[in-house]
Amino acid sequence: MKSAFIRKMRKANGLSMADVAKKLGMTRQTYTLIEEGTRELSLSEAMALAAALGLEFDDFLKEKEPRAITAEVTYSQTPKAVVADEDI
Repeated sequence: MKSAFIRKMRKANGLSMADVAKKLGMTRQTYTLIEEGTRELSLSEAMALAAALGLEFDDFLKEKEPRAITAEVTYSQTPKAVVADEDI
């Protein structure tokens, strides 16, 4: 697991390290090691972490961000003023 992806998803969900650690049933110190990349996740921990971060397990393994986080809104042109019929 890439620790940067896990950290980004945690922050995108507005969760603290302590919040995620509690959901996983571990101490914040242990969870910190996961985010630092110095502790590997077991399969059950990885599945629980994916759920805690609101990700499908397959997407979590592929480090695929939810569309809402990766999508950027772009505008090709400036919106035009709308004129009501009674203004004409």
